[in-house]
Amino acid sequence: MAKDGKYLTIDAAQDKFLQNLCQVVGIEEVGKDPRFNPVGTRLKNRDALFEILEKKFLEKDRDEWVDLLIKGDVPTGPVNNVAQALSDPSVLARNMVVSANHLGEEIKMVGNPIKMSEIGEEVFVGAPTLGQHTEQILSGYLGYSQDQIANLRKEKVI
Repeated sequence: MAKDGKYLTIDAAQDKFLQNLCQVVGIEEVGKDPRFNPVGTRLKNRDALFEILEKKFLEKDRDEWVDLLIKGDVPTGPVNNVAQALSDPSVLARNMVVSANHLGEEIKMVGNPIKMSEIGEEVFVGAPTLGQHTEQILSGYLGYSQDQIANLRKEKVI
């Protein structure tokens, strides 16, 4: 957790990234500590390493750290809440938040994560209402006649 109470994620499993991390946060000596090198001993002593890093990360806000770490070649990124994730520029650029009409109301929903150039424009619609496709399924897919469907309605089966 950073100074502003926000979280970030860091992947410094490889030795080079630990060295970069330690340099960016100003604790180069930790990067040379035999408790944390190589990765096997680092994992055994991760609680001690985390304690050192947690104190350092309280010195700056999350976004400051993310910028510094990216510039320092450390794999990192912010941990976002739902509102932040859904307004992230990369999420929006990939059309991962889309609008659809549902019962006359414009709603936001998650877009399709699979993007292929030959698919064409995606169309999104709101979720069906209860029973909206009952007749279509019964007649079109299951072969029920209109009389059979009317009888099911009369008997309050559907």
